[in-house]
Amino acid sequence: MPYIRSKWHNRRYDLNAIYIMIILQQRITIHSIMLRLYLIGICILIIAILANTIIVKLGLKSWYDFIEMLNSEGTSTLSKTRAIDYLWLFLGYPLVLSLGYLIGDKLYRALL
Repeated sequence: MPYIRSKWHNRRYDLNAIYIMIILQQRITIHSIMLRLYLIGICILIIAILANTIIVKLGLKSWYDFIEMLNSEGTSTLSKTRAIDYLWLFLGYPLVLSLGYLIGDKLYRALL
């Protein structure tokens, strides 16, 4: 059986045990990364649903409305869309979704 001698301790370690420890650490790391990404994704989804319901009530265009208009009317949609809609779509919406990321990340860290 292969052994490795530690330079700090005068012990011999079984290489198979070391490999098993590394694999277990990687699985724990992969699972924790997947949990973090899942929580962040769920939070972004919830924030996106809330944002879309609020902006429809405010009369702003959502990405769904904008793309639907673009498909039906073509490039003339670009001149018909208001400046406030562009501000929402390209500045406001990404900032609001980043709030979902921050909430999900804080939720993950609170669960640790």
